[in-house]
Amino acid sequence: MGTPNNVGVQHFHIVRGKELNARGAKAVLEKMAALLYAVIANETSPTPLVEVSLVSGNFNLVCLQLIKTLRPNSSMSYNYENQCFPPRYMFHTLNEDSLSYVCLSDSAFPAQSAYDFLFDLRDKFTSKYGAQSKTAIGLSAKDFAQIVKERMAYFNNPSSDHLQMTRRNIEEAHKVMIENLDKVLSRGQKIELLVDKTALMSDEAVTMRRTVRTKQATKVKQHYWWKNLKMSLLMIAVLLAIGLVVVLVLCGGVRFPDC
Repeated sequence: MGTPNNVGVQHFHIVRGKELNARGAKAVLEKMAALLYAVIANETSPTPLVEVSLVSGNFNLVCLQLIKTLRPNSSMSYNYENQCFPPRYMFHTLNEDSLSYVCLSDSAFPAQSAYDFLFDLRDKFTSKYGAQSKTAIGLSAKDFAQIVKERMAYFNNPSSDHLQMTRRNIEEAHKVMIENLDKVLSRGQKIELLVDKTALMSDEAVTMRRTVRTKQATKVKQHYWWKNLKMSLLMIAVLLAIGLVVVLVLCGGVRFPDC
């Protein structure tokens, strides 16, 4: 399988689809860096083979335009450098063997982790579908969406160990180029990109509550386990003491004269 010839960084501007009313939501969004959207497409179908989104917005329209401009066997990252600097979001792309793998992430999300994710998708997708994926029609690989979701969750988990994967893929990221997406998309293709992370925040909140409940349940379970263990040891000690007393009585004392 060919190795991408270059890895680059280009620019685009994203605005939110909704302003979140909750107090402190803005600070939460700024701290939360994650993979938000992923898509796999080939050159023969105008519709992606599979796409997964953790947020809402029109970024899929920009992504479809972007895929048309990707150079064969290359990797590139994109952002609009407009009124928002540093940029809020990044597109990371990998084109290889007539297939395009693209993800959208917060700009604070590590680029190497984003490419680890794309390389991981490439390996799993080609292993599952082989050469037929190059000529497949749109959404024909939608059953792969669950795998994409699971891998997004894995790479979005800061406790996951990506070190070995990073070492394996670092050689595939040879060269970084910085350009502006305005030079890639024509004037008629430019779309103001909208991202609404309300759904992602809701999912994160649910996950956080589940994590807290799990930790609390684990502590309670451990507490009762130790309590039961202490009671069991105490009962064993009492039974041993009673048994010793019975033996001493039957045998006539500590020297066991009657035994």
